This record gives sequence, C-alpha cells and structure tokens, in this order.
Amino acid sequence: MACENTLLTLKLIVIFSKQTLVHGKDSLTLLMLNKSSDFFHPRA
Repeated sequence: MACENTLLTLKLIVIFSKQTLVHGKDSLTLLMLNKSSDFFHPRA
C-alpha cells in the first residue's frame, strides 16, 4: 500500500516538474523578449 502511494507521488512529481519546465521555458522566453525590447526601445 505504502509502495503504491510512493509511486503515485513520484508520478505526480514528474508530471508537475515537466509542466513547470515547459512554463519555465515560456516565461524565460517572455522575459528575454521583454529585456530585448527594453534594450532596443529604452523607456524614457
């Protein structure tokens, strides 16, 4: 029983970390875009 719970938890962690990686990449890309747009168009 405890073994099954551990496997379930591991599966959830893997799924969650995969989603976080995807979102992390997206937000990193957005951050880079914002930084580069600030660089090319400095705010007064």
